[in-house]
Amino acid sequence: MRVQLSTLAVKPIDYINKINESKHMVLFYQDVKKARKIEFQFILNGLLKGQHSSYLTYDETEIVEKEMAKFGIDVEKFQRKNLLHIYKVLDPTKDPKGIMHGYKTVVNQILADSKPPHRIVGRLIDDMSTKEAVKAELQMEHFFHSNFEDFDGCVLCSYPYDNIEPNQHSEWITNLINEHHASVFLPQSLDGISFNLP
Repeated sequence: MRVQLSTLAVKPIDYINKINESKHMVLFYQDVKKARKIEFQFILNGLLKGQHSSYLTYDETEIVEKEMAKFGIDVEKFQRKNLLHIYKVLDPTKDPKGIMHGYKTVVNQILADSKPPHRIVGRLIDDMSTKEAVKAELQMEHFFHSNFEDFDGCVLCSYPYDNIEPNQHSEWITNLINEHHASVFLPQSLDGISFNLP
């Protein structure tokens, strides 16, 4: 896979700490702990700026609250200020009215609970191991990215690199990169790299 870099690649944590403008980013990771560090720092940076920050999970929200507190986020304080929102995601592919209706329902719920500029971390489909899930997720990413000019804030879409459907792996990664403004790669044994996309 070839990606032409529009700027010099930098370490993920440095990249996340310098984000000031609206941006739609994708995070590919192998190590969950390393990914959480990037995701939580991204959320914390928004909270410290007084931005409404939302974290999407498939676990119980209490699990994420404990992980964030261990990372150093004062969860109770930011929830009291109505700045930190943690959502247990409902799978849009199970919506009886269709995937895009499910997608819009979830997004509308998140945006209704907060004010711009937004900070959002996560993705909407948990299990990316099937062709149907890959297709659905890419459809939602394309729709969001195509309409990003109407969005005020930053979004970090987080994907476990090794769990993506194997027969479409390279094509899927390339397609995902094309639907974002920046990429963050966190391999197992290295610090990783981040870069803006052309």
